[in-house]
Amino acid sequence: IDWRISAVWRWPVGAKLRERHLEALRHRLSTLTLPAPVRRAVTAALSHLADDTPEAPATALHQLTAPARDALGPEVADAVADAARAARRTRG
Repeated sequence: IDWRISAVWRWPVGAKLRERHLEALRHRLSTLTLPAPVRRAVTAALSHLADDTPEAPATALHQLTAPARDALGPEVADAVADAARAARRTRG
């Protein structure tokens, strides 16, 4: 999974382009076989991204941390947590 969502998401783009990016991300993630807790967290994270607020990427990534730790291991969870912290630093 490409956890660099926040880096791409913070660039200012028009609403139509943002929706195309979100749909492409949904499609890409739908092709992955994910454990159920991660799949549910990804669905919730995508809804945060659709909100289009400055906090959305950080919130979306933060929400993935615990399910990633439980289902995919501490290394993945640490990477997600790092990405969430980076998204918080770059928001605004």
